[in-house]
Amino acid sequence: MEHLFIPKQVAEHQTYPLVLLLDDSIQSADTANWIAGYADCYLLHDTEFERIETIMERVGKLFQTTKANPAKVYLLGIGAGADAAWRLAAQYSRSLAACAVIGGTGDPYAIRNAKFLPIRAFPGKPEFEGNGEKMIYSLRYAGSKTAVYEQVQEPLDESLLDWLFQQTKASQYEIHWLKPGLWNIESGTIETFFLVEGEKKALLIDTGMGDGPILPMIRTLTKLPVELAITHAHGDHMLHADEFERVYISPNEAELPRDFLQAMMPGKTFRPGCFVPVQEGDIIDLGGKQIEVFHAFGHTPGSIVFADHEDQCLFSGDAFGSGMGVLMAIPGIRPLSVYLDSLKHFLEKTSGLRDYLIYGGHWVQESAEQKEGGRYTPLCFEVLEDMIVLCEKLLGNDPDLTWTQQTGKWVTEPVYDVAYRSASMWVTKSAIR
Repeated sequence: MEHLFIPKQVAEHQTYPLVLLLDDSIQSADTANWIAGYADCYLLHDTEFERIETIMERVGKLFQTTKANPAKVYLLGIGAGADAAWRLAAQYSRSLAACAVIGGTGDPYAIRNAKFLPIRAFPGKPEFEGNGEKMIYSLRYAGSKTAVYEQVQEPLDESLLDWLFQQTKASQYEIHWLKPGLWNIESGTIETFFLVEGEKKALLIDTGMGDGPILPMIRTLTKLPVELAITHAHGDHMLHADEFERVYISPNEAELPRDFLQAMMPGKTFRPGCFVPVQEGDIIDLGGKQIEVFHAFGHTPGSIVFADHEDQCLFSGDAFGSGMGVLMAIPGIRPLSVYLDSLKHFLEKTSGLRDYLIYGGHWVQESAEQKEGGRYTPLCFEVLEDMIVLCEKLLGNDPDLTWTQQTGKWVTEPVYDVAYRSASMWVTKSAIR
């Protein structure tokens, strides 16, 4: 059984935290009422929690129908609900800002998926005490710096709630070492960017749009001078460009609507002279690693792809999507015919790079959601080939295509999701020319 508590007063221009309370104890109703009375938040109280996938499906619908803040989703598991909380944290850590578990038993190996998630665990009542201490030890063994086990018998108090509500996904990062001199960095706001280290300097490719400066975090990974390369000029890829003295970018991005950029990056100003224009064929020499520039216009007027030939990978931002299709329903896109020509040109120029990996700008989209049995749809050259066919079908008004209307954030006209095999895009009818 589920019960949803809503904030006492919902303001028009404000979002609110969402608490997932998994608890079927006799006192669970009192606990739910106490939390709902303590903080202005949405609270989803679940007393059955047989399938955690169902819980997260409900959460997804709440984001569409309420003012719940996706960056402030908190999980609290108590008693029998603690078992479900451990499973949920292991499978959906990217969807949570923090987790508190009182008792319960979980899988010490599966929970390592949540090593970047702030977790506090406590012993429960004797019948639900579980293996929380081992779970936290496993997390720490895997490298967690935010997992803590506390021998507190009555942990459910205002200080625990205060700790939960202080956490935000917007200031959290997951850092993954891919190979020597190459890191993948995932922002809690679901952007992915990369650090490539040469012998003389390092190159950050995109910045994400998380809270606070990112350069101090980058400094923990490399001591070399760091420059920035931008795949395209949207805020979720260049919000922190003001922290860098040298920023490589396509000059075509100057064609993006200025009011749109200001809406994505309100109040942002950048260092005078920091932007260095690059064109296809240009090389950024890091010393021992050379990064080559390729054009991939369409999603923006100057979308570009950076090729790391030493590590045999391509960093494409949003030029081809990141596993869930390319967005062609946003101000500043090129007409679909231009995008089609760009795709063909890119495939021709990279014909000798078919073994390279393609890294998009939103890695989490490869599986739509981080969940067991999720759809794995990585970027690869076959996706680009299918995208060419999709563009041709759209331009040819192919009657076999299925059009699914979606909610567009940045445009007023209807937005449609259209797919062909592994390729898909969100597109407006006015772009099909």
